[in-house]
Amino acid sequence: MRSKEIVQCFTKISNTRLATALKSVKSSSEILRQSFVVLMICAFTDILAGISLGGMNELLLLLPGLIVIIPGAIGMRGNNFASMGSRLATKMHSGEIDASAITKIQKTPLIIDNIYASFAQTFNMSLLLAVLAYLIGRSLGFQMIPLSHLIFISIIGGLISGVILMVSTIYISIESFKRGWDPDNITTPLITALGDIITIPSIFLAALLSIHLKNYNAIASIILILIGIFLLYYGFRRENSREILVQTLPTFIVCAVFTTTSGLILGYKMDEVVIYTAILMLVPSFNETGGNLGSIFAARLSSSLYTGIEEKKLGVLPSWETIKSFFPFFILSLCIFPALALILNLVSINMGFSSPGFFNIFYLCMVGGAMITFISLLMSYFFTSFSWKMGLDPDNVVIPLLTSVMDVVGISCLMISMNLVGI
Repeated sequence: MRSKEIVQCFTKISNTRLATALKSVKSSSEILRQSFVVLMICAFTDILAGISLGGMNELLLLLPGLIVIIPGAIGMRGNNFASMGSRLATKMHSGEIDASAITKIQKTPLIIDNIYASFAQTFNMSLLLAVLAYLIGRSLGFQMIPLSHLIFISIIGGLISGVILMVSTIYISIESFKRGWDPDNITTPLITALGDIITIPSIFLAALLSIHLKNYNAIASIILILIGIFLLYYGFRRENSREILVQTLPTFIVCAVFTTTSGLILGYKMDEVVIYTAILMLVPSFNETGGNLGSIFAARLSSSLYTGIEEKKLGVLPSWETIKSFFPFFILSLCIFPALALILNLVSINMGFSSPGFFNIFYLCMVGGAMITFISLLMSYFFTSFSWKMGLDPDNVVIPLLTSVMDVVGISCLMISMNLVGI
């Protein structure tokens, strides 16, 4: 009789383990299925962003110091609207936002408050980026265009891209949820990729406008600053947007420092990077791909915490179960970075861009990609764990911090990989 009970006990344990394994496989399959295509689209769009950056060579020479704000501008657009997408996803998962709200946004206070908060962030963080870039750049001896010109370009470029990204974020978040997809797997990488494509041309247009209105940049900059202050004041008067701003603005200030550092590294190493246009084109991809992988993991972990699934497993160090959840992201990385090298090589050949050759680009992507993925996932876990234990909403904090840190990590990994590969 006892032996029968023991057999039944082992059977239950085996069934439980099998069920857990199947659940894990299903979860990994879901991540790979939903995120792979999205991340590949993002990789391709990052190449397009790189082509745009490579096409700005003459303008970057004409407006010295402009290169310093570009990584920050790209990063802050992604921080702002990917964070917004993560918040909307969490609210839809918890039932606070009805997926049909896309047709009645004006009657959904949570969406309206997110709009106010995001535009206040766009204006004021663009201003901060310009001021930081100018002050730090000048202190390091960089040749810089006048501050008023930099402020004008930064804010106008942010406004142009911000309007497009605002509409896209709301639409993608709600439509993906309505179609039965998990917005956490889709919204963040799509929005950051879209931000890459839109931000660089937006800065390009703003820079051309600045040149055309060179005698009026100071006046225009003052008006834009006043608009930003008004949006900030009005945002603080609304309860939900105030909560978002209180939690995100300190984070975004830290992010601005990181992304400015990224721009300064790029500016300092500009002579080495521009030898090969193909490597310059890698800058958006290296910055964004690692951030995308980590952001998907962070958004999923955040939703799990709010639904009570992961809270008991959240420790100082990631548990074995959490580490195993890294596995599908490494698979994604092993698929994305070789494809990135192939696409980049084909683009370079067809467009006549200078390149160190396919195998050097391939090794560069593989070495840098492995470093970026590992660092991104670890940072994602630590940021989420820390913010949750501090009583902060991870949706407001983690993605902005992560993507900003990954800007510095991405460019640093690119430089390290270049040295390792011997380029």
